[in-house]
Amino acid sequence: MTSKEVIKKEPGSYNEMYTNRNVRILLSDYTVVVNKLLKNHPNATPFAKIIFAKAIVTYAPLLQLFSKAGSMQITINSSGPFAPIKIYLDQPGHIRANLANWEIATEYDNSENINSIPSILGIGDSGLIKVKYEINSKIYESQVKLAAGDFSTDLAYLFDQSWQIFSGNNHSVILDKNNNITKAISVVMQLLPGHDEDDIELIKKCFKDNDLSKLTIDEIVDRIPNSKKLSTFLLDDDCNCSFDKKVNSIKNLDENVINDLYKNKDTVEVKCPQCGKSDFIKKSDLGKEN
Repeated sequence: MTSKEVIKKEPGSYNEMYTNRNVRILLSDYTVVVNKLLKNHPNATPFAKIIFAKAIVTYAPLLQLFSKAGSMQITINSSGPFAPIKIYLDQPGHIRANLANWEIATEYDNSENINSIPSILGIGDSGLIKVKYEINSKIYESQVKLAAGDFSTDLAYLFDQSWQIFSGNNHSVILDKNNNITKAISVVMQLLPGHDEDDIELIKKCFKDNDLSKLTIDEIVDRIPNSKKLSTFLLDDDCNCSFDKKVNSIKNLDENVINDLYKNKDTVEVKCPQCGKSDFIKKSDLGKEN
């Protein structure tokens, strides 16, 4: 950080981008937005919460790294029990995310080791990571195989294979004894053109010497001296789904399909595929008689 520079933090979740020599540094705190998104999933198990939070802190920073992208979708389609895992991002910093299953439990759930659960148990050991993004109305896609079923390794492999960028990254997600996410932060460091051995050592030293589970974003910045701040990027949960839109989605179905949906029941649960929020639609909401 530049000498005596004071950074004012905005409430909520954010990314901060810095440079140091020929290294780009992206620091992210998603604690607030992760907890907002989890409110849509009251039945989420501790295991699901941790995998969800790790997916967000790992892949959501891509939107700031690709600052010209108007929108972005990251999909992890793998052999893991939560797949597909989907993250939707768009400018100026809206995020939605969803798991295919929120009720997967493990033997770790009620133990003190829940925060050490191996990511591979949730991601799986095979599959694909697909990144689809829009720049100036043109759609671009990148797809790679899972490298290890580990969030940090898979992100580094994605950068290397898709964009020929050497990088390092790490994250810290902490679930407390009440099953609340109390920390969801990440650090991404990338080599820029013209880098040398000292830049590589800077990245290695940062991850070797800093235990993210014990540090705040400000403390991490202070441990990387002479870093120049470039920008701050704020994020929040924001989905365009609504009760009325879900009602209309049912109204647009064929009459016979609607009758089958409401056969022997008063309400139909409709989940948003992006944020996962559920609404319960009565047949009377459609303006139709039972």
